[in-house]
Amino acid sequence: MSKNPIAVIIALSLLGAAAPGGGAPACAADETIRIAMPANLTGELSSLDIPTVNGAKLKARQLNQSGGVLGKMLELVVVDTGTAAATIAAEGSRLIAQRPAAIVAYTDSDSVLTLGPLAQQAGIPFVTPGATSPQLPTQIGDGLFLACFGDNVQAAAGAEFLRNNLAAKTAAFSNLTVKIGTVPGTSTKLAVFLYQESPDSSSSLFQVTSVTRA
Repeated sequence: MSKNPIAVIIALSLLGAAAPGGGAPACAADETIRIAMPANLTGELSSLDIPTVNGAKLKARQLNQSGGVLGKMLELVVVDTGTAAATIAAEGSRLIAQRPAAIVAYTDSDSVLTLGPLAQQAGIPFVTPGATSPQLPTQIGDGLFLACFGDNVQAAAGAEFLRNNLAAKTAAFSNLTVKIGTVPGTSTKLAVFLYQESPDSSSSLFQVTSVTRA
């Protein structure tokens, strides 16, 4: 059996232990394990989600070639939702109704915040390969798993590098302006965490001098 962490989550979901509420996934008695993967394949975030989907397809193929998971083949169900919250909720609900073993989706926190509560309510594990807001597990619940380090961890590493390697006294952040609904500029979130992780939060050691946001 594969030791891939996503495979472990799928195995737990098949045993009914990965998330609260809801019945067992419909694929538990099937010959394949279905993983739902809604993604922003069109729109401003396609440059992030398309490579993510391609990577997931590659991993699924490799796992299947090595015998699958729990003796079953993986089936990745990819659906383009774009970035509109209404479409994400509608397409996500349709996928949830099919009772997949897990949902692996999105590289941004807003999309996860739209679909995550629906998956949590249905008792389906949700793995986000790219969203980084450390508040997501609290906002959604114990059925959500972040594959990436949170913004707070990234900011702490950045602050340590600036202080120890560059002897920096201040930090300035900038962010590309994009139009993605109400998605806030990530730079603002990172700036706050960077300041909180400074050696002395009451000093101006890493006080942000400029921030641009979407």
